[in-house]
Amino acid sequence: MAPSAASVAVTDSAAVADAYERRYGRRIPWIPYGADMPDPGDAGWCRRLGVEPGRFTLFVGRLVPENNAHLLVEAQRLLAPDWPLVIVGDAPYADDYIASLRAAAGPDVIMPGYVFGDGYRELVHRCGVMCAPTEVGGTHPVIVEGMAAGAAMLVSDHAPNLEVVGDAAASFPVAGGAAVGGTPAPAAGALLGAGALALLLLGWGHGRLVLLPLAAPALFAVGLGPLFPAVAGLVPRWPARLWVAAAGAVAAVAWQVARGGDLLAGAGYVEPAVSALRGERAPADAAERLWQPLADMPQAGVQALIIIVAAMCVPLVVRLRPDGPREAAALAWTAALAVALVATAPDPADALGAVIPATIVLVAAAFRPWRALAERGSRKASATLRGPER
Repeated sequence: MAPSAASVAVTDSAAVADAYERRYGRRIPWIPYGADMPDPGDAGWCRRLGVEPGRFTLFVGRLVPENNAHLLVEAQRLLAPDWPLVIVGDAPYADDYIASLRAAAGPDVIMPGYVFGDGYRELVHRCGVMCAPTEVGGTHPVIVEGMAAGAAMLVSDHAPNLEVVGDAAASFPVAGGAAVGGTPAPAAGALLGAGALALLLLGWGHGRLVLLPLAAPALFAVGLGPLFPAVAGLVPRWPARLWVAAAGAVAAVAWQVARGGDLLAGAGYVEPAVSALRGERAPADAAERLWQPLADMPQAGVQALIIIVAAMCVPLVVRLRPDGPREAAALAWTAALAVALVATAPDPADALGAVIPATIVLVAAAFRPWRALAERGSRKASATLRGPER
């Protein structure tokens, strides 16, 4: 009830204000804050945990999947540094996730639970490095407090984190290596590999019904998403064309929901669902997390429908006579697609930025200016072979 009863919404992060504006089309004020973090001296916590001041890595936060403490546990296992990892925090509603952390932790991972007051301040002032691998939310107070204490900071590249630390901390990509559009490389490789395998097993005739829909997330990832209905529209026979267009639209939305960012052509901004699903075991809860962004942004469904209808209309353009009618119809088709996508986006400027590159390519393909250049070159070559006229 609090959000609906509030007079004004405020955030502590410019990055969150930007995301809110992209999603809802309205700008909310943001107020940054600082921290007072005096050194309490020796409060006994380093001795209690058996760590040497200046020689341990510190994580502080709620132990939930999106805060990524598991990444630090895994890094500690793989790198085997001579510094222990101290994980301060808890969460009474994340028992399964915390149990998985403890099961994966080696003897050099110390998990004391909550630590407050002078004990917390002592650990922040005495740590060798303080790491914040979070990937959701706005400004995290532990980052502000770590900087106030003069701790060496390492943060993930989550936008609010980078906004807070500026050039005063090191950062790392939380996705662990991006491939297409910021999606983790193993997922991208699996997707492309599955398409190639389908092509080999089924042959081009049927394999393309799997491969062509996979072109949709790839095109949207490189900023050319509106090209997809033109590609899907060239599939002969309307049932296959409808399948490719619909499956491609679904694949693009699923890809974008998983990796986070703008849906389709600026239909709204979503946080990465992959991080939200870490530690989720109930299929019904996982399905609800994946569906919720679409339920909040029905315009994404409208844009997907626009893409399908546009693909089904492509044969009407292709069947027209070239050198005039076909080019005019292609220009009208491209303009209608662009206008429809921009009109259904909460922020027309974002949608326009997504549509313009593909529109340029489509118009160029329709008018094919290179054809005139090729014909001119062919005429010159013919004249050279004939020699001078007598």
